Amino acid sequence: VEALRPYCERIELAGSLRRQRPMIGDIELVALPRLHRNLIGEAIDGEAKQRQKKATRLDKFLAERGVNLLKDGPLQKQFRYGRFTVDLFLPASAAHWGSIFTIRTGSAEFSKWLVDAPAQAAGLKFRDGLVWHIFGNEIVPTPEERDVFEALRLPFVPLEERDDERWLKYC
Repeated sequence: VEALRPYCERIELAGSLRRQRPMIGDIELVALPRLHRNLIGEAIDGEAKQRQKKATRLDKFLAERGVNLLKDGPLQKQFRYGRFTVDLFLPASAAHWGSIFTIRTGSAEFSKWLVDAPAQAAGLKFRDGLVWHIFGNEIVPTPEERDVFEALRLPFVPLEERDDERWLKYC
């Protein structure tokens, strides 16, 4: 994380590392790469478009270090770090950080549950990591993790409660 931080607007650990689980299968990170900006500080060509067309500073850093990318898309990159696989998830914009960060923090069972029953009950759906209104087909901004829980009309579920169905007591 610290090596990548200078090339990101924001970067955080997610997954089982963030939940401080005793067994770690892989390393999951969520990051907003620093974008190329014009003289007045605006992102050139918009955030998602720019990442699809041009290399970000993060892309250039990984290439300069000779990182062999197993996956290299605009929204996810994957590489090996020692014996671990690193999954680097890149939200389309800062407005969607919260939904990607929540889903990628997991646990897998918690994330599957979250995007199903609570989302439907709130008139929402998750698609491509984003929260959408079922009717009207509008994206719900979720810049922070708490915004996801608020949109789903749920109390915030602490990290240590996101395993072994302990989250169900928050319903």
